[in-house]
Amino acid sequence: HIPNELPRLVLLPAMQIDTFLGAYATPRALLFLIPLIFFGCETEEPPFIPPVDPNEVPLTIRHFERDLFAGDTTDYAALLAQLEVDYPDFCQVFFRYAIPLKRGDFSPAEQVNIMRAFVEYPLTQEVYKLSQGQFADWRSSKVALQTGLANLKYNLPEITLPDTLVTFISQFQFAGFQFGDSQLAVGLDMFI
Repeated sequence: HIPNELPRLVLLPAMQIDTFLGAYATPRALLFLIPLIFFGCETEEPPFIPPVDPNEVPLTIRHFERDLFAGDTTDYAALLAQLEVDYPDFCQVFFRYAIPLKRGDFSPAEQVNIMRAFVEYPLTQEVYKLSQGQFADWRSSKVALQTGLANLKYNLPEITLPDTLVTFISQFQFAGFQFGDSQLAVGLDMFI
């Protein structure tokens, strides 16, 4: 025994298709679709790859996180002073926004305590170890970055390219930022 509702349910999708074709399959719509069908197909032509040489783009990679965690943790004041000498532009941004010890309202003793708390915090230590394991070899990454910058220079020749990349960890505060005249910073913790 077939219920009376079944034939109507089976015909409903067919009626909807008819309604759709009747409403949208007009000669004008077909004139629009025919060129798309013929000219929208992929060609056998390979994609254009710009003739760039990654070695033409100088890029220095500096590892702030390594210098921070490998520094003398018995004297954080001296470590902070040395980092500010080695990374002057970067430290202005990093110690103001990522680890805000240079906001202006902390005394030198409080700045040392904030830095100590950041470096010695177990989560920060674990993130540092993970980042160093995952990003131990920068040779292939450097070539990929230089290739990307060379492509950027090829397509936008008037642009000023960054010449320095500084890596850091910041407890997942920033993925990256631009600082100074032509420098980039990348937060490794965001890419573990």
